[in-house]
Amino acid sequence: MTLRVYASRAVLSSIIGILAMGIALPAWAESTLIETVTVTAERRAEDVQKVPLTITALSGAQLDQSGVKSTMDLQNKTPGFVIKTNTAFGQPYIRGIGSDLVSVSSDSSVAIFVDDVYQARPVGSIQNFYDVDRVEIVKGPQSTLFGRNVTGGAVRIFSRTPTNEFSADVDASYGNFNAVRVRGDVNIPLSDDFALRIAGMSSTRDGYSKNIFLNTRIDDLDVQAGRVSLAYRPTEDFSWVVIADYMTQSDSNGLANWPDPTCCVNLGIIMGGTVPANRREVTHDVADFEHGTSLGVSSRITWDTGIGTLTAITGYRHVGLKEGLDLDGTDFAFANNFPVLRSNTFTQDVQLSSAPSDGFEWVLGANYLNEGGFQELNIGIPAFMASSRPGASVTTNAYAAYVQGTYHFNDRLKLVAGLRYSYETRTQHYLQTIVDPLAALGGSAVLVDNTSKSWDSATPSFTLQYDLSEDVMFYASASEGFKAGGFNSTAFQSAFNPEKLWAFEIGEKGTFWQGRAQLNGSLFWYDYKNIQVNTLAPGAPTGAFPIVINAASATIRGVDLGLILVPVDALTLEGNFEYLDAHFDDFISVDPNNPLADPNRAGQQMPQGPKFSVNFAASYTFPVASHGNLTLRGELHHQSLVYFNSFADPVTAQKPYSVFNARAQFDITDSNWYVAVFGNNLTDKLYAQTMIRQDPLVGLLYQWAPPRTFGIEIGAHFD
Repeated sequence: MTLRVYASRAVLSSIIGILAMGIALPAWAESTLIETVTVTAERRAEDVQKVPLTITALSGAQLDQSGVKSTMDLQNKTPGFVIKTNTAFGQPYIRGIGSDLVSVSSDSSVAIFVDDVYQARPVGSIQNFYDVDRVEIVKGPQSTLFGRNVTGGAVRIFSRTPTNEFSADVDASYGNFNAVRVRGDVNIPLSDDFALRIAGMSSTRDGYSKNIFLNTRIDDLDVQAGRVSLAYRPTEDFSWVVIADYMTQSDSNGLANWPDPTCCVNLGIIMGGTVPANRREVTHDVADFEHGTSLGVSSRITWDTGIGTLTAITGYRHVGLKEGLDLDGTDFAFANNFPVLRSNTFTQDVQLSSAPSDGFEWVLGANYLNEGGFQELNIGIPAFMASSRPGASVTTNAYAAYVQGTYHFNDRLKLVAGLRYSYETRTQHYLQTIVDPLAALGGSAVLVDNTSKSWDSATPSFTLQYDLSEDVMFYASASEGFKAGGFNSTAFQSAFNPEKLWAFEIGEKGTFWQGRAQLNGSLFWYDYKNIQVNTLAPGAPTGAFPIVINAASATIRGVDLGLILVPVDALTLEGNFEYLDAHFDDFISVDPNNPLADPNRAGQQMPQGPKFSVNFAASYTFPVASHGNLTLRGELHHQSLVYFNSFADPVTAQKPYSVFNARAQFDITDSNWYVAVFGNNLTDKLYAQTMIRQDPLVGLLYQWAPPRTFGIEIGAHFD
């Protein structure tokens, strides 16, 4: 199969070259070859085409051109990347690896970094984009350099850094559902040594759905965010950048849960609750809300010491969240929840890296994380005069040391080898109070558990890279991923253990036709052990929340392909494809919603692992008389069937769907201004962003992805 991929690359390159000789470029077109995106996925600034990893790298300009407003939209740009939600919690998956855990005592399997600072809570997985330099989506475990909980991969978001030149940007858009989005930034040189950058955004929108019981809109959006960055560069060898940011959100975005009245067991429906036939309408008797805040400070010091470049990244992040949720989703007062979450995280990463060399290069580093968190659910069952309040205070301390070396055998062949040692300890103080006069939850009780547990692991990585030419390289890699164990702060249970993954990948990256074409491809195979699975305990009563067990092993394999082609300066064509075979090898567990089904899950498709995902994009720029240039862009994303739980329950399957987005932007001649019109999900496809099945508490709940949206945008750049 590998030989066929390489042969296909050579044939395609030849065809492109032959076609190029017969193409005359328009006289008005400017040179617009493929944009070079510099990434730091190997802890060094490099062209993404030189890095032996499967990476989707998107500049801030590319995000804007594609209408990518948050991490939720990245799945339309990256095959194999899926992000679902559970209220305000983002749950990312890469190549079928992710986690639906929402406990403050556990972590995601895909790590989110903002300016190289780890975002500990799933709330941080949903990031709104403004003043972004670039986004890197790195597929596969990155345990050596990036550490804990990068089993499936990492999403790395970088804001723009202050510079010594004045610049300013502003844009505003208005769309259907009264969507208003305003962004702005200004870069101010304060002196030869200091520069200041200030950026902010506001995004508001009426709800996509209507609560016809309370006569209100639901699934609305109200987010404000700001960032201040100060850079100090007294010499070429030293820089210090300090960033402070703040975000507040007060809305019901992602809370318009629609219960399926034709399926499963929802006691709210059984006891008389109604559900509208229109899937964009609900009858919640609770006024759903989420009030969230996030604030942080980070510092990045870079110093060329003569021995090597010393980099120290320090971060502090506070997250707070309060929610009000109608669990059964009907107008019958059956079940509700008013959870709270708080988290304070301190991280420190120090690394020393050698200067680039044709002989031997190295990176040494150490990492520390401390998190104090609190989470409490407040589940009410008014119909039975019952309530359950599970909650926990958690302290996490994680330590790591890592080393990576690169040996150049010659100017074409090099070996990269690394090792990371991780040690982590967690302490949980758990308290659950159950008030249950009618024994609907099994009887009143007070459950207490104070437990500490530690885990450690050494995770190696190896990569062999061969540069066929300046523009074409091949690589083969093997690496181990490690995700720490944890506790469940939402249910009374014992601790669960770490999960591990060995990943093997071979790949090619090539730039052809004088920079007008790129063809990248990779084949991958994963061996995934001790998977942390979220499930219900057998015989769990109404109101119970899932437990977490190490119940499964899996094999994941597939192929990634990416092509960018600029046949003429004005036209850019893009195509990305992933085939994924992600299935359980060993998983025996009774589905509590289907207790009579075969509990042996061997060979079953893993959740959030679409077998096929693909996106195509095309953009074309042409002049409109002497008034300016018009750029037309269209993008299509297609995803095959996925399951929303670990049991491949057919009712939790989202069938294949396609989403089409488009944008037309007019850049005015001799002006800093532009105007654009845009549309997303133009066919108004109804598909699930999330499905949750839990009988008999909620039955089957759908959270629908956004409907057709469109609008107009005006913006300007000044320097």
